[in-house]
Amino acid sequence: MELCMGCICEATSNCNLTFHCTRGLCGPFLISRIYWKEAGRPTIPGDHPNNKGAYIRCVTEPYCAAATVHRYLARYAQDCDGNGRIDCEDYAKIHYMGGRQCTIHMQQLGYYKVFKECHKSIQQLTG
Repeated sequence: MELCMGCICEATSNCNLTFHCTRGLCGPFLISRIYWKEAGRPTIPGDHPNNKGAYIRCVTEPYCAAATVHRYLARYAQDCDGNGRIDCEDYAKIHYMGGRQCTIHMQQLGYYKVFKECHKSIQQLTG
């Protein structure tokens, strides 16, 4: 799953760990406030989800951001492409399209092209 997360991060923001926010999307995974809430509102150690700024502090901190994505993907895990299994490709679609519309075709999107290239490279390296 970690290699898959790396490709999702790469496709989302070039895995820019210093990225703050733009148009309501924050951190290296470009996580929205709604996505964070649907993931259970994780926080960095010592913080609380009801504290002002907890969302921003979490999604801009790499480990908390990754935990948010893990929790979101676990919540919405499903076979988006109909191949009979839930795999990295499905997770990439769930992350980008959301848990309720991951069956929408996204082959033409830049995000998906970067993800596929990264994932193909990982598969070649790991056999």
